[in-house]
Amino acid sequence: MGFPTKQVEILTSRPTIVDSDVFDKGIPLPGTESQMRAIILYAPTLQIIGSLDNTNSDAETAWSRSVTVGFTFSTSETLSVSTSLEADAVFVKGSVTVTTTLTFSQEWSKSVTETMVFSVPAGKKTFMYQGYIWSEIAVYQNQQYSWAGERARCLTNVLATTREPLPVG
Repeated sequence: MGFPTKQVEILTSRPTIVDSDVFDKGIPLPGTESQMRAIILYAPTLQIIGSLDNTNSDAETAWSRSVTVGFTFSTSETLSVSTSLEADAVFVKGSVTVTTTLTFSQEWSKSVTETMVFSVPAGKKTFMYQGYIWSEIAVYQNQQYSWAGERARCLTNVLATTREPLPVG
């Protein structure tokens, strides 16, 4: 039968305050009797991970890059395995929009490095981007919501290529 699915929402920007509405949209973390925590996801975007200019070549060229996927919190955060977590994500940068559904599992608790291979035909160039989402831990304690203080990236397995570089920022 499987575990129930919780729909996580990726917010377009960092909320200025944490309230029950924001907290409930996050990824639940293990808590204690006196404290609940959740990872709040916001501001998905694309970061350049490489480019390959093959415009002066008559042969196809392949290039590989190690890409890390997972949360980059300095402390180890463990996601609960009691539920399947999904979030619809829209990564927008310049003229590029990538829409996908991310499924979070216990594996997201640690960063994993995968090797991606990019191939560029003769006479062409490409710019490679990886999707990431800002993430921050929200806390509910003593009947108050607050930020825990550490902001990190959630590096995804979303990759996009373009013919021209995307605008910086």
